[in-house]
Amino acid sequence: MDESYNDVTNSMITINTSNPSGDTLFRVTTKLHIRNLTSSTMVAKGKRIETTVLPGSSHYHCYGIICYDDEMMGDITTFPDNGDAEFLDVETTPGNDTTLFRCYFKPRDVVGNACIRYVVFAAADSTDSVYFDICVDVLTSIEEQFKASELKVYPNPASEICNIDLSSIAINAQDYQLQVYDALGKKMKSTSIPMGTESTNIDVSDMAEGMYLFVVEKNGEPMKTGKLVVSR
Repeated sequence: MDESYNDVTNSMITINTSNPSGDTLFRVTTKLHIRNLTSSTMVAKGKRIETTVLPGSSHYHCYGIICYDDEMMGDITTFPDNGDAEFLDVETTPGNDTTLFRCYFKPRDVVGNACIRYVVFAAADSTDSVYFDICVDVLTSIEEQFKASELKVYPNPASEICNIDLSSIAINAQDYQLQVYDALGKKMKSTSIPMGTESTNIDVSDMAEGMYLFVVEKNGEPMKTGKLVVSR
């Protein structure tokens, strides 16, 4: 589960981030919760597999109280693996409880795409497993990051009905909201976005002419933004 306890089992988490020039200590952090769905104590192991390598970047992960060293991408594509001393590491989760799984990615002043698959499996049976993929798109600048996070809003300008394309967002939970703000930052409209929605619309006929900002939020955190001009 993600930080909001939404189920992300066997799915992908995509993160867009800018690359602070010269800051080799900058890192992207993803926190997940591994839930034991049984009433018995679970003894499990965790490993990571690099599926898309971004040369020059690095990453590491922690499962419960076990943390591993920061490794450059491409040096060790699967870790820990059979034969590694760390392969003996296990994490114990009581029945119906969760254990924190933390993933850290460091761009190290490079740009591009990186994907890592994290697998958690029962120590007694490696086929009893779940995975989650974390893909990081490291952009060259804040401006590029903003462009990647823009919503497609049309028609623009609009006078009555405005359409918002949500196909670039995986609306896979119930905690997404669409907010509309005026140029002074006053919230004008707010609506929930149903799970699975790829497009929606807003009636702007009751809004004064001017510039407005559309924001898709998840648990209050901005995910995508778009600008609209209301004109008649």
